[in-house]
Amino acid sequence: MIEHQSTLNWNMPLRFLSYIARVYEKIVERRALYKTALVKIPKPEFIVLYNGLVEAPEKRELRLSDAFIGLEAGEKTSLDLIIRVYNINYGQNTELLRRSESLAGYAQFVAKVRENETAMPLEQAVTEAVRYCIKNRILVRFLEEHGGEVVNMLFGEWDWDEAKEAWQEEAREEGEQKGRAETLNEVLELLKQGYRAEEIEAKLSFKAIDK
Repeated sequence: MIEHQSTLNWNMPLRFLSYIARVYEKIVERRALYKTALVKIPKPEFIVLYNGLVEAPEKRELRLSDAFIGLEAGEKTSLDLIIRVYNINYGQNTELLRRSESLAGYAQFVAKVRENETAMPLEQAVTEAVRYCIKNRILVRFLEEHGGEVVNMLFGEWDWDEAKEAWQEEAREEGEQKGRAETLNEVLELLKQGYRAEEIEAKLSFKAIDK
């Protein structure tokens, strides 16, 4: 069982206890509990992924037994639940993020939003972070399919198709500017080599046809 949080919550073991009880109730037939044969159940694992602003170690454990009243130090308890909490802020748990492209991308996305937020309103910070990640191939498939939902979830109406058209138009303009610069460099190089104007025009025309 995994939960993502942007705030540290010391009551997560108690919450996970209620979650796992409900899961087992659903996957185990009630009548099976009255049989003498051992009922096999999936081994539980509890994880919290944390990316809040409060400083936290890369990894820590939360235990249900920490909440028990009257439990003596070193005393064994007949019930416990242990959660591993991983700090997934960008720059933390690099080995864990390296093994998961999606998790690493998410960490970069959140970091970019926070970076942008220092210089612009939150809405613009989020939309610019979506744009940056798509351009730099970070979570690109997810954001291309669900980027509008990410923004809408926070800010309501957002015309994702219109935004993509604007970004694509800007990319085309950047490409055209780059193409003009490359053509100018080619012309200058051919002039240096002694080609006449009509010869340069012919060479560039043949190149355009080949493309």
